[in-house]
Amino acid sequence: MSTIKSDAITAATGTNTNLALTGKGTGKVALGDGALTFPDSDGSANQPIITDGSAGLSFSTLPIAGGGTGSTSTTYCSLTANVTGTLPIANGGTNSTSTTYCDLTANVTGTMPVANGGTGAVTHTANNVLTGNGTSAFSSVAPSTSGNVLTSDGSAWTSAAAPGGGEVANHTNYVNTTRTAVSDSNSGTLWTVSFNKLASGTDLVITGTMYSYGNGGSGTTCATVTYGSGTEYHGGVSLMQRSAGDWTAGFAINMYITGHTTTGAQDLVIGWDYGNGTSSKPWATTNPSSTDNAAVSTMNSFLTIMEVTT
Repeated sequence: MSTIKSDAITAATGTNTNLALTGKGTGKVALGDGALTFPDSDGSANQPIITDGSAGLSFSTLPIAGGGTGSTSTTYCSLTANVTGTLPIANGGTNSTSTTYCDLTANVTGTMPVANGGTGAVTHTANNVLTGNGTSAFSSVAPSTSGNVLTSDGSAWTSAAAPGGGEVANHTNYVNTTRTAVSDSNSGTLWTVSFNKLASGTDLVITGTMYSYGNGGSGTTCATVTYGSGTEYHGGVSLMQRSAGDWTAGFAINMYITGHTTTGAQDLVIGWDYGNGTSSKPWATTNPSSTDNAAVSTMNSFLTIMEVTT
């Protein structure tokens, strides 16, 4: 091998002239103390010069071990074209040849636990409210009594009657337009309506007026109110008004019923009872009209029932 030792090598002729170094025959140019041998011919576009670890340099594709792709292709990350076999989970794959995932029916067996994003239960009661239960299966709260609300005791949820009081939870207005002759009796029924009580712990406020015509007799009569199978309550006083020689009258009904725990649709019956005297009925006609007296306009009875919280 020929050796040139010099502090500088300059082209002998020309301006901006390349300096060419070639080996003799099949020999190569070796530079430096390591005698690195350079390739005799150019490589492909964008190819780097890499070493074989034994002082041999060449143009080549950068291998995976050197941080490259080991390929001259410009298309990567195609599992179909650039990867063979099944890509393991450790390399970012699924370790499966299936293209369908997250199908709980086909790809998962048993009950999905809470720790894996499931509920830990195989069924839930319809209309119940789900509540967390740590790492255990979800709990639930049933609706319970109609009108209840979801209530916290500071640590758990329950279905309970709405707290507080005096709020109207339910109400119904009634109008009676039927003219009715009242029978001769010391007590009887004047009007029956149906009211749906929603909750067992609520009270009822009942207010209204029944209008009438004609003097039923002497003495004092009062209204009676009975709701469902509960107690008969007495209250209200006959209100009298003179009209063309006859009497018009009416019951002013004002009742507050508490302690009635039965829920659902029940009849509220308005009637009368006499307080003293020897007479019977409170008046002759309920909801009078000009049929009773030309001076009397048509009069309708009104009633409002309110269910209030306590």
